[in-house]
Amino acid sequence: MHGGSWSGGNNKQLPELNSHLAQAGYHCAAINYRLVPQWKCPAPIEDTAAALTYLRQHADELNIDRNNFILLGRSAGAQTALLAAYTL
Repeated sequence: MHGGSWSGGNNKQLPELNSHLAQAGYHCAAINYRLVPQWKCPAPIEDTAAALTYLRQHADELNIDRNNFILLGRSAGAQTALLAAYTL
C-alpha cells in the first residue's frame, strides 16, 4: 500500500517492489485508499477491507488463494496495512 501521509500517493507508487514480488511468485494487488482531508479514518481501512473482499470473491478467476494474504505498505500505507490486519 502506498505512502503519502494519508493525503497523497496512489497505487502506482511502488512498481519495483510489486514487480519483484511478482517475479518471486507472489500475486500482488496495489490498493488505493481514500485520502485526507476529504476523507477521515477509518476510510483507508474500509477501502482495504473492500479490496480484500473483492480479491476473495474473485479468487477463482484470479487464480489466487482466498485465505492467504499479506498486507504491506510504506509510510501511511504501512500503518493502514497494520490497522487493517488488526481490525479486519
